[in-house]
Amino acid sequence: MLKQCQTMTVAHLLQRDKRIVKCVVLTSSFQVRLSVLVQKDELDQSEQWLLCGADHFLLTLHRNKDIMENDRLQPAYTADCDAVKINDELIGTLYGSDGDRPRPTALLLHGIPGSEKNVDIAYRLRDLGWHALILCFRGAWGSGGDYDMRRQPDEVAEALNYLLAKRDTWQVDAGQIAVIGNSLGSRAAIVSAARDPRIRAVVSVSGIADFDELILSDQFFSAVVPFLRGSTAQKLRQQWLGMGGAENPYGLMGKLTQPTLLMHGTADEVVPLYHAEALQYASGNKAELLKINDANHTYARHRSELVAAVTGWLERWQQNEPTSAS
Repeated sequence: MLKQCQTMTVAHLLQRDKRIVKCVVLTSSFQVRLSVLVQKDELDQSEQWLLCGADHFLLTLHRNKDIMENDRLQPAYTADCDAVKINDELIGTLYGSDGDRPRPTALLLHGIPGSEKNVDIAYRLRDLGWHALILCFRGAWGSGGDYDMRRQPDEVAEALNYLLAKRDTWQVDAGQIAVIGNSLGSRAAIVSAARDPRIRAVVSVSGIADFDELILSDQFFSAVVPFLRGSTAQKLRQQWLGMGGAENPYGLMGKLTQPTLLMHGTADEVVPLYHAEALQYASGNKAELLKINDANHTYARHRSELVAAVTGWLERWQQNEPTSAS
């Protein structure tokens, strides 16, 4: 039977019970549960303490020491959400998973201006045992420098360098790295995958096929200027017009060797559905296209469907993809 819930800090618990030999952090999207293993079989029942406050956890004492056999309960590092400095200008948010072995890792790339960062996808991937890094492009959302959408594939390479340089800290599986590009970020994902073999899988969400065909309005560019350092509506339009040509996504799709998922809402009011269909066609129909009925550009009323589709596809890919240790 469970004792009545009471409030205490982790420090108080450690002082109270000297039999504790190991603390293990598990994670969910809404709370962190700290499982405590005891040295002796002196407890016949589980005891739970509800811990309140920023430095408190929900703790559960387990008497079953076999639980230590599960690698997810023996982390060399613990699940967290951390702001990270990638270099002197780029920043991001890392959703790190538990574990003591290399983890598949996703790099999430926002659109313009980037108000939708797919944090729900990052959290779900973390719960599935992935690391997820949301990159803030230069000049956007706290990153230094001036915004330039044409340079974003270079910034993806910088983020990959950062993740792989930190492998001893986060145990990134270099053989299982995926990029998830949202809207404009899908171009950075596709161009980066064409350039960089370190990327092993690609997900395009509401992606643009042809920058020579789709041009956003001056009204749109003017509206996003306040969020993008060093930008003007004229500069943004010039950058947009420079993203067609040799590295137009439509022209690169047939060159990609990585498994690719194309997600698109049938009611996308910004990037019409035919862009996803064109990307699939350009891939030689190798890319998988998943449509979400009635979803708009940001999946505002269809987030759970989007998260399930993207993370489910990545999980299936990850289970079939050789690891860096293979």
